[in-house]
Amino acid sequence: MSFCEICGKETDEQIVLPIHQDGGKVITLSCLDCALKTTMFCHTHKLPYFEVYGGGAICPQCVRDHEDCLAYKADWFLKEIREALPMKEYGDFFREICEMARLMKTSFEDATLHLLVIEALRAKKLEEEIVGKIVAEKSARTILIYP
Repeated sequence: MSFCEICGKETDEQIVLPIHQDGGKVITLSCLDCALKTTMFCHTHKLPYFEVYGGGAICPQCVRDHEDCLAYKADWFLKEIREALPMKEYGDFFREICEMARLMKTSFEDATLHLLVIEALRAKKLEEEIVGKIVAEKSARTILIYP
């Protein structure tokens, strides 16, 4: 038996939420009732959010759902990015996405889509808007983990 760090009640099930606490602790262990009251829990999927690079937190299943819905556009997104970025910038982008694809055991296109979806959900924008920003700025720093 453990205790909810929000309400203090005993709970059999603890949910790890990305809520920072005083003293440097970067998570909060919560009961389901308290998790449902926070902004760090997806009511659709009944899952805690995870923190993302650049600030914010999103539901991992929401990411997967968006990726599934947008898979048919992955090649178009990548073509737009490839055509917009200067050669050096595309080389940096290419190396980082290749490493990510290797770690995720997925394709280059799927790793690119994954980063686009995460940034779109984090920024509360459409993926096309994120691609538009990359094209306008001629920089993929907005989606790269190590800009």
